[in-house]
Parts: sequence; C-alpha cells; structure tokens
Amino acid sequence: MKQFFFISVLTALFISGCKDNNPTDPDIETEIPAGYQLVWSDEFDYTGLPDDSKWSYDIGGSGWGNNEAQYYTSSRLKNCDVKDGNLYINTIKEDFEGKKYTSARLVTRSKGDWTYGRIEVKAKLPDGIGMWPAIW
Repeated sequence: MKQFFFISVLTALFISGCKDNNPTDPDIETEIPAGYQLVWSDEFDYTGLPDDSKWSYDIGGSGWGNNEAQYYTSSRLKNCDVKDGNLYINTIKEDFEGKKYTSARLVTRSKGDWTYGRIEVKAKLPDGIGMWPAIW
C-alpha cells in the first residue's frame, strides 16, 4: 500500500521588513502581510529530489521517540519527489533496514533556522490508522 502527502508552496517564512507579493499560485493568498519580509520559501517549481540547498534528510529507523515503524531514507525518488509544483512524501510498504516501511523526513536544519516569524504552509495530509503526518 502506498500512502502519500504533498506540501505545496511550503513554508513561506517572514520576519520584520517590507511588503512584497508572490504570484506563483492563483489559488493561494499571495500578499505578504504588512511588516513582514519573505526570507525563505520553496515553491517546488522544479522536478526531482527536493532542493538540497534548502532541505536535508533525517535518516534512520530509530523511531525518533515516537516508535515510528518506518525507515527514513535519503535521496530516494520513490520516497520523496517534487513535481507539478508539489512536494510528495511517500510511505512505501517494503522491508528496508529492518523496518516494514520507508518514507522521508525532511528538515531545514542549518539551511533555514528561525526563532520568530510567520510560517505559511499549504498541505494535503493523509488519514488512516498509523498515519502521523507532521509539519513544524
């Protein structure tokens, strides 16, 4: 069974500054609120693996404190790919490194770290038994 979720126009992070507009998706509110300046974003306007200048992978199958059943992989298109303006993170039922599932765990650590600001995310998340999607 293949489950997936996608994140579109993920993480537009703002801090104090000027006003700007981002007209890339007509279905999304694109006006930056007064007093904010765009400092990081990924519009996923490319195809392939996530942009490694913006994203890194947490790799492993240690459960990450939540007893997660999957092994998080790195740079595998079957677990994580960008296409049609969306980021897809796929959970695949397969035996891998002693786990029954694989997926991807993307982070911006050391490529986008902030203490204060405004974050906007548009995402479609899966539902179902054992699914625990997270964006933060």
